[in-house]
Amino acid sequence: MGLRLEGGMPLAGFANPVTAPPQNRFFPSAGAFGSHRKTPPAINVSQLPSEAAKRRYWKKNLTWLGGLLAVWFIASFGCGVLLVDVLDRFHVPGSPMKLGFWIAQQGSIYVFIILIAVYAAVMNRLDRELLEGSGSAEGRDS
Repeated sequence: MGLRLEGGMPLAGFANPVTAPPQNRFFPSAGAFGSHRKTPPAINVSQLPSEAAKRRYWKKNLTWLGGLLAVWFIASFGCGVLLVDVLDRFHVPGSPMKLGFWIAQQGSIYVFIILIAVYAAVMNRLDRELLEGSGSAEGRDS
């Protein structure tokens, strides 16, 4: 006999909450305790990157990050604020809009989106190098 509330109604309609876990109403076969989730693969400690490889990874990461931030600064602050008067002498091809104004309003946004794509591609490449072991040779400095 299952647990019942004061009015005689069964508690959540289950016979025995200890032996029969409650069903998830969105995924009835999953159960309430996340049994539908796959367990993560076991991590082989011998396959983890060495400390030297991790340092090289972060050094490359910070180098790329610094370079991309410098490009972003030049495009947004340099061209959009400091060099706007020089760039306003030119016009966007096919429109009467001044180039300095366009870079301040639109161009720096495009540069920022391109920088995000470049950063994602570079970090994916660095991750593959680190995880595949090509960057984990102890004596290698690049």
